Amino acid sequence: LFGTLGEKQVRDGFQIVTPSLGSLELQFQQVSAVRYLTARASWPKNDPTVTTSDVIIKKTGDKAEGALLLIEKGQVTYHSTALQREVILKTEELAALLLVTDLEKAPNPPASLYSILAATDGSTLHGTIQGLVSGILEFRDLHGMTHKVPVGSVASLYFRNGRVV
Repeated sequence: LFGTLGEKQVRDGFQIVTPSLGSLELQFQQVSAVRYLTARASWPKNDPTVTTSDVIIKKTGDKAEGALLLIEKGQVTYHSTALQREVILKTEELAALLLVTDLEKAPNPPASLYSILAATDGSTLHGTIQGLVSGILEFRDLHGMTHKVPVGSVASLYFRNGRVV
């Protein structure tokens, strides 16, 4: 997903606002990485496997480990493993956040009509089409969230299995 962090605080997650998909609330367990586009030069070449603690990567290249508590517009709050206290960093200091994910809990793709929706801003969603009404495509992602996407914001739809008639 491509967008900006939203104003709303989300328990165990964060809000992102995308040009094509609008406002989305994401849970931490649904996300493996958050990258700050303004710090592209500081991104790690290969994301390390994150298994025990979230990893905070600063533009300077410094890394910190801990548990992300809050991602919001302007700042990130995490509990530092090394310092054993909460730390708040301004987003302009950050290059990327790598989150612990449990791949065993990742949702399975649907058995039929598994679709990949590519939006005009470069964002993609994986899931199934629920319907099309008055130029709005209803799309349910693999996490069960329903998105209403204007057809003008859809760059392409790709079907991995099944057929649409």
